[in-house]
Amino acid sequence: VDIMNSINSVETHVVYAGDYVYMWRPGYNDYYRAKAGDFTADDTQMIMVYEDILELDAARIKDAQYTMYEGSPCIYVEAENGDLNYRERYWVSVENGLLLYGQTLSGDDVVYSVKASGIDISPQDKSLFLLPDGKPATG
Repeated sequence: VDIMNSINSVETHVVYAGDYVYMWRPGYNDYYRAKAGDFTADDTQMIMVYEDILELDAARIKDAQYTMYEGSPCIYVEAENGDLNYRERYWVSVENGLLLYGQTLSGDDVVYSVKASGIDISPQDKSLFLLPDGKPATG
């Protein structure tokens, strides 16, 4: 996971390996290693994912339908978040099961949104998962 700042520069690199998470800043050789616990890569990015829908209490779901999002066939789900009085909206691709777009709204105002762009599900070069010292992250 690369955490970006407001000008789209990488601020922090994060690698999950087994039970551990590793974090470091670009250009630095020192890294932080800690138990990951229940924290996931999606949590690190604060990304809404389709698994969030699966965990919803059915009573919170206010709308669900087949629709299109930017030319892609999707399942749309809208749910209430009673704890914060927010609404959450999800557009999940029926082609690959990935979240294409998600929103959290307060009234009609978008509080948070996430949009997938350039989805690449091909295998990635293992060097992307090396620590700054060139060693592999181990769990």
